[in-house]
Amino acid sequence: FDPTKRINVLAGVETYADRAHLDSNVITGFQTMFGTRRDVAYDTIATYAQGLVNSELVNVTFGARYERHSAVGGALVPRVALTKVKGRFHAKLLAAQAFRAPGIENINLSGGSLEPEKTTVFEGELGLKLTDHMFVAVNTYDITINKPIIYGVNQATMGEEYFNAKRTGTRGVEVDYRIKYPRGYAGINYSFYSARGKNEVESYEVPGRDDVLLAFPSHK
Repeated sequence: FDPTKRINVLAGVETYADRAHLDSNVITGFQTMFGTRRDVAYDTIATYAQGLVNSELVNVTFGARYERHSAVGGALVPRVALTKVKGRFHAKLLAAQAFRAPGIENINLSGGSLEPEKTTVFEGELGLKLTDHMFVAVNTYDITINKPIIYGVNQATMGEEYFNAKRTGTRGVEVDYRIKYPRGYAGINYSFYSARGKNEVESYEVPGRDDVLLAFPSHK
């Protein structure tokens, strides 16, 4: 709905269902029962709303989403963004949260104790159109995941499991350069991140380092 030429409002509701069935209880050594059952069902319903205000000074987007999962509960996640385009220059500031409910096998291999994970993101970007064919942008970000859903092996039972860790995340910067012509285009990108002070997941740690995550190089 557009109440004025400069204001847009969007709202909605969505729902979806997850269903799973164990094909055969003869090969349960290779398939995991859902507790004592061969079938499981979860339902999710979400409501969301967003407002967009276009002004000469800055464009403002703000909104929120509430999502409820039948097995793990619900969460409210807000979002706000400030954007501006001025000639060949553009800028963006963003603060947002995201909610991720565990999947069927996450729940199944957790013993029923798993909680959703919530991600908080802060982001800033500056971009410049150097010519009609060249563009460059610099982006900085800070990402924190609270109660991340982690895969592991239970040392007591030696069985697979999913559990919530305390926190993980990164902060860093990315630079992107692109050139585009009718006959082709090319781009070069550089990114750097640090996990120092953010990661508290033991299985993600690199021995002797607190600034990188296992298998993810900090320079790319």
